[in-house]
Amino acid sequence: MKSPDSIYQDAVDSEIDRLARLSPCELMRIEPLSWKLDTECGPVELHCVISDQSDVRHIVVMSERPLMLGMARRRFVAAVEVKLSAERMSNACVSDLYD
Repeated sequence: MKSPDSIYQDAVDSEIDRLARLSPCELMRIEPLSWKLDTECGPVELHCVISDQSDVRHIVVMSERPLMLGMARRRFVAAVEVKLSAERMSNACVSDLYD
């Protein structure tokens, strides 16, 4: 049986792996949200945090596992970076595509 820490990190990693397979356009439409994922040690709450900086977007997935006593929590985090750029197409290229 996996340790609770391993289960939480696996949940975060699997969500980041799923996001990394999406196109940049799909990643730009993602909104911050929270959801629960069922695991072998019970539900794991995941949070998606987004930071937009000019032509770069960071999408962070995190989860916190409560420790034995008090308010202490262990945080598990992974992220994907989306880079966008644009450049003008040459007239020849536009002609090939749209004529």
